[in-house]
Amino acid sequence: ALPPRPRPLPKNRMECYAKLVADLTANSVSSSQIDSITGYLQNWDEVSFEDKRRFVDTLISKIEATSTELVIHWKI
Repeated sequence: ALPPRPRPLPKNRMECYAKLVADLTANSVSSSQIDSITGYLQNWDEVSFEDKRRFVDTLISKIEATSTELVIHWKI
């Protein structure tokens, strides 16, 4: 099977957050899960590194990065 097509990198962090929440909504994630995720994203700068790591580990199975591409394999 072909690897997933890389998505273009967002221009800023808020675009990335908005895209993530939109993707979650499209994948029928419950509204309480989206509220929880949105809360983390809105307070991202205040979240501890360990909590950020756990949060990302919950959503992402693998990241492939080169100098020209970034491919994120989502668990959702």
